[in-house]
Amino acid sequence: MRFVLVVAFFAISFSVLAAPKFSATVFQRPFTMPTNSFESSLSFDRGNFLKLGMDYGITDHTQIGLSWGGFSTAGADATQSVSLNLAQFLFVTHYASSMAKFSMPFNFDRMVLNRIDFGMPTYVPVIRGHFNLVFLENLASLKWKEETLAEFAFHVRFSWQATHALCLNLTTSPGTVRTAGNHVHMGSILPVSAMAIYAVTPMVDIIADAGFGDVTDIRNLENFSMMLGVLVRGGDIEG
Repeated sequence: MRFVLVVAFFAISFSVLAAPKFSATVFQRPFTMPTNSFESSLSFDRGNFLKLGMDYGITDHTQIGLSWGGFSTAGADATQSVSLNLAQFLFVTHYASSMAKFSMPFNFDRMVLNRIDFGMPTYVPVIRGHFNLVFLENLASLKWKEETLAEFAFHVRFSWQATHALCLNLTTSPGTVRTAGNHVHMGSILPVSAMAIYAVTPMVDIIADAGFGDVTDIRNLENFSMMLGVLVRGGDIEG
């Protein structure tokens, strides 16, 4: 509860910021941070607290960032890795728009680099300005330690701009393909997560996320996840 109050305090403290170049409406925002602008995040979930992140716009279409997994809620052990995150705008048409994103965690307590995650979030407007379908968001993970393994997930996100300041999202995945052979077939499990993004101002968002790794096993509390965080922006987008 104390940490929730701290997050709320940060949100209120930064709510005086405003930016005519950056919309409170999520559907009207660019994929990546504009040149010389930044976005910092502070969040916690059931497994970790004080998770931190920072993204910086190198150009209007290219973004670089760092993120840290925070402390464990179980034993307060610090995450022994920092992730380098890259994002690149790809294209926009009347029917779809997309970007590419990469994440590479650098570990301090074992093999320095043993994983790369890749996604290509592709947005398809169903009702333009109000409802989008998002595909390929967390597309592939390549891991190598004792052997090289790859995992391909097929997430689908339903995104609804409910009001000018509130965006609601529902995400699921019909299955996962793994080179190791232990595939997750359609219907064997049903992961579902719901996320709300509320723009306090164009410069400050509050984000809440909750879900189940498998809604068919909803009584298993270990199957439940939740997250609460705040995003704060600044730099040249402040005008």
